[in-house]
Amino acid sequence: MIRRTVSALIVMSVLAMPSGAAAVDIKKIDAAVVRVLMQADVLVTLANGKVIRKKRGGTGTGFVVNKSMVVTNLHVVYPNKPGKGETNVDIIKIRVGIRVRGIDKISEVEVIKSDPAADLAVLRAEGLKTPILPISQVTPDKGLKVHSLGFPGMGDRGDKLSWESSLSSGIVEKLEKWSKIPSGPPVVWVQHSATVRRGNSGGPLFNDCGEVVGVNTLVRGAEIVTHGGKAHVVDASLSFASHASALTKFLKQNGYPFTSIDAPCQPTVVPAATWLTPANMVAIAASVFALIIALLNRARITSAASTIVGRPPREPEPPNGKSPSQPTPAPTQAPKIEKGWQLVGSDGRGRPLRFTLSAAEFAKAGGNLVIGRDGNIADLVVGDDDVSSRHLRLTMAGGGIVAEDLGSSNGTRIDGRALAPYATEPLPVGTTLAFGGSRVSLQAS
Repeated sequence: MIRRTVSALIVMSVLAMPSGAAAVDIKKIDAAVVRVLMQADVLVTLANGKVIRKKRGGTGTGFVVNKSMVVTNLHVVYPNKPGKGETNVDIIKIRVGIRVRGIDKISEVEVIKSDPAADLAVLRAEGLKTPILPISQVTPDKGLKVHSLGFPGMGDRGDKLSWESSLSSGIVEKLEKWSKIPSGPPVVWVQHSATVRRGNSGGPLFNDCGEVVGVNTLVRGAEIVTHGGKAHVVDASLSFASHASALTKFLKQNGYPFTSIDAPCQPTVVPAATWLTPANMVAIAASVFALIIALLNRARITSAASTIVGRPPREPEPPNGKSPSQPTPAPTQAPKIEKGWQLVGSDGRGRPLRFTLSAAEFAKAGGNLVIGRDGNIADLVVGDDDVSSRHLRLTMAGGGIVAEDLGSSNGTRIDGRALAPYATEPLPVGTTLAFGGSRVSLQAS
């Protein structure tokens, strides 16, 4: 027994030694990532020919490439894409601002150049005192570990914006070359598995050396089909970043300075043996020796005490580690069935709707499930024209479900009562939830 204990101590000491690991300086990279905010006055031409004036707002991510410039996506700062029922959008006025980490204010910036083909834009922001992100010129291999920093809108609480970026990691899945705009030049795109959501657009995709390998631009949403009245996700979403070569070309063509890295990434590794100084080795040896002496003394004391009280010394353990008289362990209890709910009803056309809600589903979606019309930005998709792209959010809280309207166009009603935009309300089992022309009831499953 003592021999096994000593061996275990030695093994644990070896396993506890620091191992070599890539030292990615996330804090430094995070300091170079900014949140981008946009407000615009636009003239929208509707399908019936009517022209109306609207205000549009948006948010995204950007990163610093030199002391006076930030890179982001063009679609973050120029909202000219027509929506449903619209044929054209004319920009009247745009205001763009950024918020730098550690500075408690939004600074107005100017859009000075754009590249529609690669969906890139450069913002002029004088006097930046942040780190600068270098840009890798090396084509990333399939399987390369990559990371994403950005500001997904799902992390906001209504009109209370989050100023803390979100980090996710993944790998390069493949590279493809295609055109994002009709008749536009093809661009190399990096398909990767790091999580990207709406609001991450324009943020950096970087390697273990902190070098930008791409600019996060778009997500192709999950494919959802309805079968037997139930919605099923048949294919997960895909994240795409424009390859750094497009950014490099764009910056060079316009004479904008940036830091270029031509060599392959070789992450700084903290050597496992840097702490093995002679003094540390002597201290470790002394500690192990002291533990051995203590265990031997404990064994002698235990044996002597057993003799004094008339208790026989502890018998050695048999080879299989079990005493013949050891009781058979109780059978493992069956796992508890996970509590869950279902939303059951129909959409505005009378088609059946059924969504399963469980702790596992909430966990997969990052803690909340969004009901909406657009599969790119909603988790539970409803094909109802009166439902907004992101209509309402469901969250697990206090052992139940809480609903929050996300500023939807046609509102949300709970048992006939209007739910104020960005207000939250618990949903007891049996509650009727109406959004757009759809109506569902919450049932326990």
